Amino acid sequence: MSKELIDIMQDKKKETERKLDNVIWHIETNRQVLGDKRTLDDVFQALKNWTEESKSSQY
Repeated sequence: MSKELIDIMQDKKKETERKLDNVIWHIETNRQVLGDKRTLDDVFQALKNWTEESKSSQY
């Protein structure tokens, strides 16, 4: 495997970890303040966007 491909895969892994951390932070920070519905709606949209980005991205 080429160094370039390894770097790309490591960057993708870091990006994935960052996005998951953001979703977790959002839930922890806002679940009590905003209430379940709004928080779940926001998390749902974030995960949906992330899934669509993941399907359309290419290495």
